[in-house]
Amino acid sequence: MISRMQKEDPEINILPKEAIFRINRDLRFSKDKKPYKEWVSAVISKFGKRDKSYPGIYFHIGKKGLMLGGGMHMLEKEDLDKVRHYIQKNSAEFTRLVEDKEFKKIFGELKGEKNKVLPEEYKKDAEKQPYLFNKAFYFIAEYKDPKVILKSDLAEFMMTHYKSGKGLSNFLKKAIN
Repeated sequence: MISRMQKEDPEINILPKEAIFRINRDLRFSKDKKPYKEWVSAVISKFGKRDKSYPGIYFHIGKKGLMLGGGMHMLEKEDLDKVRHYIQKNSAEFTRLVEDKEFKKIFGELKGEKNKVLPEEYKKDAEKQPYLFNKAFYFIAEYKDPKVILKSDLAEFMMTHYKSGKGLSNFLKKAIN
């Protein structure tokens, strides 16, 4: 997936070990020898798993199926302000991206925990652009049938999801750069 995504996004220059999360904890002295996760997951972006807030693609594969997503999660206050300000100034483009037919077909809607109260500078625009209340901006597609991970074209299936979310991811990258 990294090499496929590098063709689309040259800023991705990581090794697999920089993308894949651990599934085990140190079990040497534990009575419970089960892994703490029963799936394999990874973040493929410029920074890999080191920066979960930088837009890329997240996926996890396990016995319960496949989850694919992207966007920004766990933003620092400074980056959140940058994203909100960028959405405020480019509201039409942002709306076009989250309302894109293909994006909605695959991911549904943009998700993220929301603030109950916004800083004063965003309140007026939040009436027209409710995503300004978000503290995170991510999208997810879940496939509960474990047979989906056995698809002969799984890598291409995953790339379709990556490409569908790429416009919004690029928008978010511009916001924080």
